[in-house]
Amino acid sequence: MSAVFARSIRSLRAERFYGSYLGLTLAIVLIAAWLGWFTFAQVPVYLTSSRARLEVNQAAWKVSSPLAGQIANAAIQIGMPVQAGEVLLEFVIDDQQLELHELQATLQSSQQQIELAQREILQHEQALKELEAIGPTALDEARARQREAESKSSFAQEHLRRIQQLAQAGDATDLEQLRARANAEQMRAALDAARLAVERMQLEHRSAATERRLKIEQIQRDIAKLEGQRRVDEASIRRLEHEIARRRVVAPVSGVVGEAADIRNGSVLAERDWIATIIPSSAELRVVAEFPAASAMGRIAPNQKARVRLQGFPWSQYGSIVAVVDRVAGEMRAADDPADGPVLRAELKLQPLLNGTAIPLQHGLLGTVEVEVERLSPAMLVLRAAGARSTESKKTSLRALSNLHLQSKCAVQATVHSPW
Repeated sequence: MSAVFARSIRSLRAERFYGSYLGLTLAIVLIAAWLGWFTFAQVPVYLTSSRARLEVNQAAWKVSSPLAGQIANAAIQIGMPVQAGEVLLEFVIDDQQLELHELQATLQSSQQQIELAQREILQHEQALKELEAIGPTALDEARARQREAESKSSFAQEHLRRIQQLAQAGDATDLEQLRARANAEQMRAALDAARLAVERMQLEHRSAATERRLKIEQIQRDIAKLEGQRRVDEASIRRLEHEIARRRVVAPVSGVVGEAADIRNGSVLAERDWIATIIPSSAELRVVAEFPAASAMGRIAPNQKARVRLQGFPWSQYGSIVAVVDRVAGEMRAADDPADGPVLRAELKLQPLLNGTAIPLQHGLLGTVEVEVERLSPAMLVLRAAGARSTESKKTSLRALSNLHLQSKCAVQATVHSPW
């Protein structure tokens, strides 16, 4: 037994344990590396959205009915390309069209009457100018005749005076005296007639000029009335044209009809009824995401990297789309689903991929967005998770104690008020 034991001792002394030492060293190195990674490595922390949607950079236009009425012509189809200003549907406009034609005819008649009145004013003004040009000449002629009559009357008076002198001297007969007196009276009457003719001509000239001016003023008043009526008709025509234009629903932008209501000729629409949604064709796509406000407020900021995963396109097959946060809302709002609580809206820009993507990107695709909000070490993540779990357990304990205290208080009150 002693010999066997001695050989065992010698065998143990001859063994160097190189393999064991190497394995132990490798294990220590791996543990140290893992501890270093666990303590100093930085891993991204992502915040996932509650919902996300691809939208065009320009908001899709929702076309609504501007008024209530019956449809006369509708030509809206899903996927139909439209140009800005293109008529999508028309309401019945028979009454407005008839009234418009009537007003246009009235306006044309008023315009013709105004043109005729203006030509009549021109004629009266021309006649007034001719009257002012001819009047002084005729008046000068009448005054010349007056002077001639004055000269003849003076001569006749002088001739009568001399005949009377001759008659007193016996050199002239009574007949000559009578003839001279009659001639003098005749010349005096002619002078009076010439004076009256001058006065009459002055009065006639002033009366004719005044009459022409009064006619011009009367025509101008008529033109002013016609102008006022024309302006009223023009305003009514513009109102009717605006009303007719409102009864033609046109495309606000160029794009494609993304969705449309089932509208047919003869249908009746109420005011503000939805007609169609037009997606602008020249707009770029963006991602609009909603995040839980409690965890996203203050953590999401512009220029943060993100990845987008679309529903219906598994990320394991199609991959994810790279995006960057562009704008973040400064105020939270209520979600469409009250159970989701308040949400924070963010808009992201899609980043172009070198090899493109197999996903047919288009407006309306749904998905989720994961935003890289920070980078932490695994140790910090474990500590944060432990702290969150501890806080949650404390809240659960406090709620349980509060419920127990409330139940005890209710039991005491029931015992005090019990009649037994």
